[in-house]
Amino acid sequence: MHIYLIIDGSDYSDCREEIVSAINDWLTESRSSAELINDSSDQDLLGLSIDTNRKLTFNKPLEFLYTIAQQHEQEFVVGLFDDQQQREDMCYFGFEEGKPDLLEIASYLGLEK
Repeated sequence: MHIYLIIDGSDYSDCREEIVSAINDWLTESRSSAELINDSSDQDLLGLSIDTNRKLTFNKPLEFLYTIAQQHEQEFVVGLFDDQQQREDMCYFGFEEGKPDLLEIASYLGLEK
């Protein structure tokens, strides 16, 4: 499954560079298989993508982005990319939505183990 965790909305231009830097640092330190999404074109996407079918692989990126959400008062949307790279938003977490529930999100996404 090709999962994305991206900032929901576009009110982060003042902290974009700081968020990108934090994500890159985390990716290096954690050796995660996730990848940075940093598209400032029309879609204006910022976050992570990860290919996995396992919720345990998904847990660390989810926890990390929740800390980013709290620090920068942002909301994240979790969803799936289809074969044509179209997004299907599934659920939200963040500053106002609150801490993500791994089991609930894994259920929405259909993740195993």
